[in-house]
Amino acid sequence: MELWYGGIDNLLAINNEEGDRGYWDVVWSNPGETKNTQYRLHGTQFKVITARPDQVEVSFITTYNASLNRGVTVPVNVDKRYIMQRGRSGFYTYAIFERLEGWPGGDMQTLRVAYKLHQAKFRYMALSDTRQRFMPTADDRARGRPLAFKEVVLLNNETSSPEFEGEVDDKYQYSAEDKDIKVHGWISIDDHSPPVGFWMITPSDEFRMGGPFKQDLTSHVGPTSLTMFSSHHYVGKKVGLKFQEGEVWKKVFGPVFIYLHAAARNSANKGKRVTSGSVSAFLLISKTDLQFPLPRSLIRAKEFSSFLWNHRSQSYTSIEKEVHRPTEYLLKRIFGLAFLMGDAAPYAEKNLSFNIEAKPQSNSISLVPQTKFQSSKVKGSA
Repeated sequence: MELWYGGIDNLLAINNEEGDRGYWDVVWSNPGETKNTQYRLHGTQFKVITARPDQVEVSFITTYNASLNRGVTVPVNVDKRYIMQRGRSGFYTYAIFERLEGWPGGDMQTLRVAYKLHQAKFRYMALSDTRQRFMPTADDRARGRPLAFKEVVLLNNETSSPEFEGEVDDKYQYSAEDKDIKVHGWISIDDHSPPVGFWMITPSDEFRMGGPFKQDLTSHVGPTSLTMFSSHHYVGKKVGLKFQEGEVWKKVFGPVFIYLHAAARNSANKGKRVTSGSVSAFLLISKTDLQFPLPRSLIRAKEFSSFLWNHRSQSYTSIEKEVHRPTEYLLKRIFGLAFLMGDAAPYAEKNLSFNIEAKPQSNSISLVPQTKFQSSKVKGSA
């Protein structure tokens, strides 16, 4: 994979294999097994979905082969999409996951999009207006001393800059709650080309597993930027995508917007000055970036309504305004870019569907009114 922008021939990690620069991947296992397998979702079919002067959308499809021995590949079909639009400096990516009747079960612990950037150029990382800095390199980590966990390294005096000596680097230092992971990325610092920003913008967290308060990874030394849709990070094995034998399911993950921008070639103080205020500014972009052409099978915002789920009666109650109920009621924040419920319904109880948010206030849980879902399409109990 190559990504050209702002006078840089390839923004991605040029020393990596092409399939190890930008990708979707999953970590999965067969039911009841502890051995996990990482599987890159390389497409085996290519389609052009849209080709207009103002927009191009392409599809890379991975199809599950049910004739293979169990455990060879993850039992899902994946349709990865990329959209570029005239006038937008970047591209969208999202993916449609689908399981058909009769397929074997499986556990998908991790689902993510990853981009590994050019190490010699991207040295300044920003997670927010207050969490940003010049970063060590992957080579600095390789020369450091591993500590109690493989992710944790003590940097020594052989680093690329004296300021890093004695620091402990750990990718979990840069994690955040899902609700706060709206935009993060890197700035290139290079005397031979203007500063370029690489940003992952996620306008909403409804398609992430675990709810808005779950923590997960963002960007870290590599330089690497991630969008995590599902993981065991901070919560353990209770949260994830778990499928029973023959279970039918369909869900969209994304969109994520990869936003690129370049500053003037003669920008002074290239790292901090270029980044100053950028994260807040890009959050304004994120408020509009869900307004991209949705597939017909996706729910539009105007079709949403609201629900409470009663733990005792295992039933939904439709509500139109803020309500307060005893604590046996759990507010299910059911919203977002999911397929219309039907035979391929994403079952909320196993975290296959939407986010959960409960904010107890004494003996009540209150509804966030704007979180809505289409009542006529809900079937069965959660």
